[in-house]
Amino acid sequence: VTLVLSDCAFDPNTLYSISDVNQCLNTLTINQSVFEQNQYTVEQALMSYSFTEYVKANKRGVFAQGFDINESLKQIRNEFQNQQKVNAFKYFFDMHNMMNQLRDAHTGFIPPSFFMNFQQFSPLQFQFENGRWFFELETTQANVDMYVKKYGQIEQFTNKTIKKIGQKRVEDFLEEFSSKCDPVKYRNQKIAMAVTVSFNTAFVKDGADQFLVEFEDGSTFQLHRPVKVIREIKDNQLQSEFEKSLRPNPYTSEQKEKETLKITQPITLPSKYDKLYEYKENVEIFSLYRLKQTGDHLLIIRQFMHNDFKKSSEVFVQITKEIQKHPNKKLVVNIAMNPGGFPEFSSLVLFSLYPEAFPVAITTRFKRSRLLDLISQTVPEMTLRDQLTGIVVTSVDKLNKKWHISPNPEWTTDYVIAEDKTNSVAIINNILKIGGFKKDPSKIIVVAAHTCVSASSILAFALKSFNVGAFVSLVPIDLEQICISGGGGSFHTANLYTQQIKKALRQKSLSADDESYLKRFWVPHDGEVEWSEMIQLSQNLGEVAVVREETIEYRKNYFDFKVSKFETLKQLQEGSFDMIEQIILNDSIKSEFGEVCLKSRHELHRLKNGTCTLFGCELGYYRQAMANTFVCVPRQDAWLKSMGYQEANGMLVGMVVLAVLLVLAVSGIAFIVVRSKSKREPIHQPLLVEE
Repeated sequence: VTLVLSDCAFDPNTLYSISDVNQCLNTLTINQSVFEQNQYTVEQALMSYSFTEYVKANKRGVFAQGFDINESLKQIRNEFQNQQKVNAFKYFFDMHNMMNQLRDAHTGFIPPSFFMNFQQFSPLQFQFENGRWFFELETTQANVDMYVKKYGQIEQFTNKTIKKIGQKRVEDFLEEFSSKCDPVKYRNQKIAMAVTVSFNTAFVKDGADQFLVEFEDGSTFQLHRPVKVIREIKDNQLQSEFEKSLRPNPYTSEQKEKETLKITQPITLPSKYDKLYEYKENVEIFSLYRLKQTGDHLLIIRQFMHNDFKKSSEVFVQITKEIQKHPNKKLVVNIAMNPGGFPEFSSLVLFSLYPEAFPVAITTRFKRSRLLDLISQTVPEMTLRDQLTGIVVTSVDKLNKKWHISPNPEWTTDYVIAEDKTNSVAIINNILKIGGFKKDPSKIIVVAAHTCVSASSILAFALKSFNVGAFVSLVPIDLEQICISGGGGSFHTANLYTQQIKKALRQKSLSADDESYLKRFWVPHDGEVEWSEMIQLSQNLGEVAVVREETIEYRKNYFDFKVSKFETLKQLQEGSFDMIEQIILNDSIKSEFGEVCLKSRHELHRLKNGTCTLFGCELGYYRQAMANTFVCVPRQDAWLKSMGYQEANGMLVGMVVLAVLLVLAVSGIAFIVVRSKSKREPIHQPLLVEE
């Protein structure tokens, strides 16, 4: 099929080269007004980007040499601001690629949805097993059939050991490929991302679309990554179809926002599992399964998001009580689907697994900007929980009129209660009071993958720091760390801000200048801008200050085990049921720490290889680091104090002493009674074991 470039028509039943597609897409234009609106919004958004200093410092060399986000924005502005007709394809993808260089999973620029109509794919996907790289057929049969029809048979190239691709070693090729399209920082994570996601699906505007593959047996072949289109675009309609993705001013237009529907594929439950509990809102959030063969549990967390925390926590309490009934069964917690979301929910899971870890992530800092200040003062809805107090907080003291809005962003740790948010202290207290899952670390297995970030990384860091559970990577190559922080715990989006600005404008409490400023902020297309505005330092109170100042980003907590080969993205998203079964049945996969063998001076000792070993502290105490060990020191946390944990511990000790005395007293009376009976009836009285 020949592509007629003058018409730029696209047929879903035809495959295209990237050069032909680029030639057409480069004819798309936007006017200066759309360019300026988009550019200004991105510039204002990134005024409060929280990792600017980390990027500039580039301590670990993960960013391009000399890369500076503000300088890059200036260069893009200088290139396009004087053009009457701006090349829309180049401009939007320059913005996308520039923000991608931040390597921040919470920060990015999403071009207009029109460009999602063009998808690039590979009919062969990489696989790694037993120390060798080879190809497997892509799982979408329609893609394979279209490819074979255009380029010829490919099945003969599967399962052959690859020597080189694109004249590079496989790992080097995959790392380079991922660097062009994935917001991850470290080499092995880039390799894993390319294998499971980007090489099979990513549209790489300026990349090659065919690669010479060399096999160990000396044979070669040319692998293509063609482009397919999702829907038909007729002759001479490219520009008009593109313009449908542009949007009017949301503050003056009466046009209703289109609702974005999340389309999720139904999850097929394998016959080997029973589904016990499930919590859904618009999508499934978490669910509990039981492996029929062993009775062990699998808790799948698909996201740490909820619209109704009270309702979701009620289901979670049911799950907790079910797990408590089976203390000797294994519990696998699957966070491999990258469940980001609210810190309060990830904390709930953390305390359920290990209440004594509370609290771990305690330091939160926002980067100030005029935009963030104004929104926080008028609509304090961008909130998080202060884990020292358990109170929902916002980043700005809206009552402090003395705050100076500086053009240079400053750090703030000022918080006020967000009065319009439900305080969920009682919910988490309930989990703490019923004691969580009550599982020994040796019964807990946490599985994660290279895409694990955000709330998941805070959870994983805390569990790993306290030696809770065995950590299994669902990727067969060594990963530098369990999860990628990629933003420190919070990000905001332009569309979210737009909705909040609308609310702020309705309050009519802004000055004319502030109102005019806020009305200039909106994205003129149906894509998105998202960015990190907050750094959350995940730390243990007992650590030295220098260690605490390291974000989760640079904590090197390695996995304990890894699987033998890559799973497909579909398998990861569904829950990796077959792989989890193998993990459960493998008795060598377990944490080194077992049951509690001693409690002394608020210290917990657990069995480790048959030896009673110092493990951690009781709830209400934290580990204060010493030379090669730690001591348990009372926490001063307002939340714990308000719950009276230390007082409760004291009362518990008193009650135990009283109980022991009572038992001794009763035993003594029984002993006397038995002895007196023995004297009267020496032959017929049996010996009492209780004596």
